[in-house]
Amino acid sequence: MFKQIFKVISTEISGENALNVATEITRFHRIQVSPHFREAAVWCREQLKKYGLQSDILKFPADGKRMYWSYCFPEEWKCEAATLEIDGTVWAQFRDKKVSLIQRSYPITAEAEVVHIETGDEEAFKNVQGKIVHSPLPLNKIKDFALHYGAVGIITSGIREITMRTRIDVPDAIHYFSFWGEKGSGFIISPRNGEKLKKMLKDKPVKAKMVVKSSLYPGHLDVVEAFIPGETEEEVLVVAHLCHPQPSANDNASGSGALMEVARTIYAVIDRKELKPPKRGIRFLLVPEMSGTVAYLASNEEKIPHFVAGMNLDMVGENQDLCKSPLLLERTPDATPSFVNDLAEIILEELTHEIGNFSDTVKYASFKHAVTPFSGGSDHYILSDPSVGIPCPMIIHWPDIFYHSSLDTPDKMDPEELKRVGKLTAVYAYFIAAAGKKEAQWLSLMICEKGKERIAKKVREILTNGTEKGESQTKGKKINFHDLLDHLLTRELLTLRSVKKLADIDTEPLEKELVQFVAIEKEKIPAVTKEEEKEECTWIPKRIYRGPISMRKILLELPFEERKAYEKKQDEYEDSRVLGNLAVYWVDGKRTLSEINILIKNEIGRSSLEYLKWQFEFLEKHNLVTLKK
Repeated sequence: MFKQIFKVISTEISGENALNVATEITRFHRIQVSPHFREAAVWCREQLKKYGLQSDILKFPADGKRMYWSYCFPEEWKCEAATLEIDGTVWAQFRDKKVSLIQRSYPITAEAEVVHIETGDEEAFKNVQGKIVHSPLPLNKIKDFALHYGAVGIITSGIREITMRTRIDVPDAIHYFSFWGEKGSGFIISPRNGEKLKKMLKDKPVKAKMVVKSSLYPGHLDVVEAFIPGETEEEVLVVAHLCHPQPSANDNASGSGALMEVARTIYAVIDRKELKPPKRGIRFLLVPEMSGTVAYLASNEEKIPHFVAGMNLDMVGENQDLCKSPLLLERTPDATPSFVNDLAEIILEELTHEIGNFSDTVKYASFKHAVTPFSGGSDHYILSDPSVGIPCPMIIHWPDIFYHSSLDTPDKMDPEELKRVGKLTAVYAYFIAAAGKKEAQWLSLMICEKGKERIAKKVREILTNGTEKGESQTKGKKINFHDLLDHLLTRELLTLRSVKKLADIDTEPLEKELVQFVAIEKEKIPAVTKEEEKEECTWIPKRIYRGPISMRKILLELPFEERKAYEKKQDEYEDSRVLGNLAVYWVDGKRTLSEINILIKNEIGRSSLEYLKWQFEFLEKHNLVTLKK
């Protein structure tokens, strides 16, 4: 069945059509919770209807008060015009470059002296009352101090520096920044213009005039929904975020365009009877990133148990030569083990059979690609949370040197890459939607073999990099390799059992095979005497809300000094974001913090019990979890 689905989908899917759709989407300024986003949503809905699909726009109230689990979305924002003048010359114009405005800026008309601040230290901001602050630092490094000490506006020439990209690499890029509930106003200029402004300020005092004609009011966020019905209530979910400033081509017009092409393709081949109508429905969502997924799930909790799997498309159309971005398939977290990862990887492997060697004895890929562990940062982070329980890999390109900037334009997209991703996603979605007992049995065999491959690979890494004592030091934390293999075995067994979501099959023989395999692999690594944790924490956290915990509303409402202390504590731990997310995933109301700490250490190779204790006490204080001490 797999090969037949792959063949039918490959014949129908069009990378050119996905590119055309994505290019159309780049015309819209797609800021979350805004009429600008709504214009794009309406266009996408009508296009999906033209393809023959059932499609509608769902609306969810957003007023800065309404809660969706632990999430609260700000009021709707509309901008009519915005201009930045410096010494009488226009430096930024919303009409011409939408990204040049700090999105969700409050309305303002102000003329003031510009002050240049190089550092994120609080002391540097104490004399900015009534002035406009310019800094080469990203917005998140300066906004709290600037707003607290009374700056009337902000100009940032900052770039979020990521792997393979610094401000030197993209001197003419205007980075995408946004307020999200803060009462601020400001503009973004390129690093090159930031240096120009800095030199001007050395020679003489400089004044800037900011005019922002915007409004904020109770409104709603929009989610575009399309559906291919199945024979049962079960469904497969495909999601892509539609938001971000004009043009934002790869992030994420590409994901939206690919999703729409996948929907068109599956509908067309079913309509022509080239593939049978599926047992399970396939639902497509174009959302404001994360907020739309949360709003949809929190407002439709009765539907959640019916979703057997998901797929998230985020930045999927990259021209790899231009963007320097490999194609990544990101797995679900260990707390949500599932068959979906191996199925997606099998399809990706099929896509790599592109070109041959000199004698054509083997086929391999012409494109860069990798399968990576869970990282988060997009809608799969919501869906794969165990309290939601919709296992959802992500397809993405990372890093991208044009990410979140004015240089993310349609010419950076590649129809061949869109076609690859479209094939992977369409085959994945339809296979799961149509799978019965025969397909589940085949998939269970593949999962068993891949599970052994992953365990064997880990043993090779241990034998290459580990110590003779059977343990390793990672950032000062010991990892017992036998315990690590037990963790991997548990994950692989749960992955194998997850196939039963598709059909009632017997996985016990394959489970025994995995257990025996790990026992043999353990013999290659010296056993160690287990030592008690030097510091043990028996606190048992319990979740109050479904989904990942949102801190945004709490932080906005915190007094300045408390918020500053929170941010300082987070900065002390370089892994604070991933540790915090994974810790919440492992909370089940039974595990202690020490047990959660060990699970995280086995999953990513590092953790900090000290950080987890601080984090969960903070969450308890703000009624986001309960703690049994």
